[in-house]
Amino acid sequence: MTMTEPEARGARAARRPNRRDQGRQERNAMADELEAEATAVAEVDPPAPTGGTRRLPTWLRPGSPGVTYIGVGVAVLGFLLILLAWGQVAGETQVYLQVPYLVSAGLTGIGLVMVGLTIVNVSAKQRDAADRDRQMDQLVSILEELKAVMGERRTRGR
Repeated sequence: MTMTEPEARGARAARRPNRRDQGRQERNAMADELEAEATAVAEVDPPAPTGGTRRLPTWLRPGSPGVTYIGVGVAVLGFLLILLAWGQVAGETQVYLQVPYLVSAGLTGIGLVMVGLTIVNVSAKQRDAADRDRQMDQLVSILEELKAVMGERRTRGR
């Protein structure tokens, strides 16, 4: 059975999707990908604890600067101990009299500086994590809105 040229052209056109259909398919694929990503993000977040758990005081929560101030205070205390050790050691000429000040105040001061800086570092990372979680929540809500808008356009286009 042979086809006439108009029939052959119609058959080729039927096999080849037009650009409007391709764009619609691409948008549907993108909407499905966004939906899958939003679902994956929602599944990663653990559920909130229920009943029986104690909440941290406000100044100890990750977004609060209170923990950072505590870390800075501990570091300043360490520097003060180092200054105290230096002041006591500077007045002594005998090395055996300098060692107790060096060990008791100097090394303790260095340790407190390290602990204070660690507290500041951990607090900053917790605050960044809290900000990142907030931004992810905003992104998920924006993606859900986009999905809803794309769904409305998809239903209106049909």
